[in-house]
Amino acid sequence: TAIRHNTNALIVGNDTETAENLFGIVKLFHEQMSPEFRPAFKYSTKRGMVFEDKDNPENSLHSSIAVAWASKSSVGVSRTLSILHLSEVAFYKYPEIAISNVLGSIQLEPDTSIIMESTANYAGSYFKKMCLRAQKGEPPWRFLFIPWTMAPEYRIPLSSGEHLYLTKEEDYLVKEFGLTLEQVKWRRFKISEMKGDEMLFREK
Repeated sequence: TAIRHNTNALIVGNDTETAENLFGIVKLFHEQMSPEFRPAFKYSTKRGMVFEDKDNPENSLHSSIAVAWASKSSVGVSRTLSILHLSEVAFYKYPEIAISNVLGSIQLEPDTSIIMESTANYAGSYFKKMCLRAQKGEPPWRFLFIPWTMAPEYRIPLSSGEHLYLTKEEDYLVKEFGLTLEQVKWRRFKISEMKGDEMLFREK
């Protein structure tokens, strides 16, 4: 949105805090852009940015980014969107209502993007059903799973001379998924934080 003309984007979080945190990332991205690419904006609040150049209207993007939360029944109403980011969908209280409302605001044209993502939540049956549909190749969705093992920060370095003696489960993970010992150590630490509840770790 920050580099495209006539593009309106909406980020929908499961609650106010999540939505505003996501928008903070958007604002940081804008601030860190190279000056030659950073678009001028008309105004910026905790819930939105409008990219308009008051001093040079011809160079305005006429685009915007806004945030909302799924608990609002009117989410997406009266908007015309090209990009929609639905975040932590498995934690939406009433996902069917919130998502059906906001999908009505999407323009089904080239370059339209709808992203629906979430961390795991046992009660998130709506999101689970959507993932299963996408895995089956049902249009218009595409399925993408990103495991924790791809995150470089999810590891703890071994101390000098430290050796890990792997459990049967850990040995399987190392052989099947290529976990490093640093990742195994991180995994142990997180499970310990959860009072040894491995099922809870898998969920989170």
